[in-house]
Amino acid sequence: MLLRYHVDLGSGKTPFNTWVFNFVVEGTKLGVCLVMLHNTGEDFRFEISNSFKYAVPAALWGFTNNIAFYQYVLDPAAVTVLQNMKIPVTAILLKFLVKKVYTSNQWWAVLFLAIGCIQSQYPCGGARADSISHETQLVGFIAVATLVLVNSFVAAYMELLLKDTDLSFWRTSQFLYMYGMAWNFGGIILPPMLGASSNPFDVFSVFDGLGTWFFSRLCCRL
Repeated sequence: MLLRYHVDLGSGKTPFNTWVFNFVVEGTKLGVCLVMLHNTGEDFRFEISNSFKYAVPAALWGFTNNIAFYQYVLDPAAVTVLQNMKIPVTAILLKFLVKKVYTSNQWWAVLFLAIGCIQSQYPCGGARADSISHETQLVGFIAVATLVLVNSFVAAYMELLLKDTDLSFWRTSQFLYMYGMAWNFGGIILPPMLGASSNPFDVFSVFDGLGTWFFSRLCCRL
């Protein structure tokens, strides 16, 4: 709800670079993770051969963390309800990808949850039609649908991944956050470098808009 009030409802854009925002988030989490690794007696190491499989979920999370800002043009209640659809979607993906077995009661629970989520979106009012265009509203719904599908797939992928590894929680988190920082750093530097401007210092324009809303949202995210 906080972010909705500083998203441009006309265009769905935020006043700051979302890649920078997520880079700072991942960097902060990595710092905490390294402290915990030290406290548990584990050393800091990074082996590409053992960690590269974590680049896939890190890249997908980096993608969804950035497009997530486009969903906030919708009503906050509608966003929350629609995001709950990832529960049945995740259950279905776990069934086909991980071969997880559900009882009939569990399938009924998933079905009723999906129906409840679909029905509940209508009273929420969706996006405010008097303040945003239909195109922006459509982008918001596409963003939510993408978040649901991608995050559900990542949840199933991570369950498969964690079954095949004996790494600790903090070591796994270290790999995810390091790759997350790498993907977001690429998102920061590539657009200015590939842009039409001939000024090489335009790369620093990504730091425009870092103000009160940026740090308030950062505190909420952490």
